[in-house]
Amino acid sequence: MPRYIHVLIIVALSLIVYASTLGYPFVWDDFNFIKNNPHVHEPNSFAAYLTRPELLSSASEYNDKIYRPLRSWVFAKLYQTVGADPFFYHMLSVALHASTCMMLFLWLARWTGDDSLAGLTSALFAVHPIHTEAVSWISSMADPLSTLLLFTMLWLLAFPKPFWSLVLGLLFPLALLAKEMSITAPFLALLCMKRNHKNAPKGFYLGFSAALGMALAFIFLRAYILGRFAQAPFTLDQLEHCFVRSPYLLWLYAKMIVFPWPQTAYISYVIPMGWQKWLGFLFAFLLAFGAWKWRAWWWRREPWHTAILASVCFMVSLSPIIGIVPVVVDIAERFVYMPSAFLLTAIVAVLKDVLPQRISIVWTRKVSAGLAILVLGSMTMLRNEVWSDDLRLAMENAAVQPPHPGAQWNLAVSAVKARQFRTAVDAYRRYLALAPGNEQVFSQLAAAHIELSQWHDAQWAAEEAIRLDNKSFGGWLNLGVSLKGKGEYHQALHAIDRAIQLRPESHHGYLRRARVYQEMGELEKADRDLATVTILKHSVNP
Repeated sequence: MPRYIHVLIIVALSLIVYASTLGYPFVWDDFNFIKNNPHVHEPNSFAAYLTRPELLSSASEYNDKIYRPLRSWVFAKLYQTVGADPFFYHMLSVALHASTCMMLFLWLARWTGDDSLAGLTSALFAVHPIHTEAVSWISSMADPLSTLLLFTMLWLLAFPKPFWSLVLGLLFPLALLAKEMSITAPFLALLCMKRNHKNAPKGFYLGFSAALGMALAFIFLRAYILGRFAQAPFTLDQLEHCFVRSPYLLWLYAKMIVFPWPQTAYISYVIPMGWQKWLGFLFAFLLAFGAWKWRAWWWRREPWHTAILASVCFMVSLSPIIGIVPVVVDIAERFVYMPSAFLLTAIVAVLKDVLPQRISIVWTRKVSAGLAILVLGSMTMLRNEVWSDDLRLAMENAAVQPPHPGAQWNLAVSAVKARQFRTAVDAYRRYLALAPGNEQVFSQLAAAHIELSQWHDAQWAAEEAIRLDNKSFGGWLNLGVSLKGKGEYHQALHAIDRAIQLRPESHHGYLRRARVYQEMGELEKADRDLATVTILKHSVNP
């Protein structure tokens, strides 16, 4: 079959399974990164996104943890072109995924010399349900974007005389600026170059050294911009934890790829401490033994050798996430978007070597491949429906065991947006049971109780927020509203006055106080506060 037919089939599969996402709304962090982020609404240079982390999101807690200026720049250019219509953002995500699948096929065909292996791997990659988060969720656009750049780089490197300046001087930095996981690209390029060229061109080693220098420069640039090297403190103890949990993480991700249903967008696992060190030592021994034996056969093209080399690439590509999280491991589908291509390559290579050309008169490898693609594609289309609704997605994540406070928070926020306040109250309370002592959660819990006219519960939650932080604006404001609901107007005015003192620039305090004055019959004071509300709103949105 000609290669262009393979490409057309792979692109068609990518578009078919994700066509339904074009009608999906913004969910979760899409509001922080795009719709409610004023920085992407205004024109900024690419250099501004490189040097100003506050442009990333409207949620300040993200701006010292994530450094993906290329993604932010793409969001900004798209918003300034088409506005806040999610259709175009989903269309770009699907187009990036289809392009990534195409480049994966072109690279694998060049790398392995086997079009059928490359075609089946790329088709499985196109329809695998583990990619639903990376493609269906606009905020995860960094994954297909960086992976597209990475596979394009590997494809160009497979040619006898690649354009070193283009490959390592342009594509690699862009992939880094799209997502940090691309930092493993030089090592993946080294493995893949040695496969295509037993004696790699001298220019490659010079380029490889330059790429390592760029990776190091990126690490220091990111640390300088964000003010930190990693989300967790880098200590020897942390390094030990990273090492010993590596095989466990690899197993979890491999299991999500090999057993693709059901998928979960957010999973929390606690690593079993009893046996993880022994597994870590065994893993280190196997790596050392494999490295010693490696030099004898890593350029061969037999399917088993392809499977082993692809498995090593899978481990290398996953290595950046090992040190991101502490002992409690948060597993996300999007983390494995790019690494899954290597494991799928290994699986297809093994099956291609194990299965005979014809098992029976009817049951051939082509039939098996077609059924696998059909089943996985159906799973993906079913899985996509989860991303069609904020609340549905949050409920799924909150149901995962063991429970995680972050999932409960997302459920509560989504329930408030859907005006399902009883669900929000339950989620906030589960959050506090898992992680007590959060002033913001108590404040939000009070607001949810207020929406249900549960004044006593709202007063209790607001007082807890104030106890934890005497300068809690939300705590004092919600305390005032709950006291108003109980008919205690003077105490309500005292609490709201305190909220106004804390944040005089916010119109919410004046609005709540005006309503108290209206209940008390002091209409002149109420009109004065309402006039202040109008002035403050106009100053924010002139």
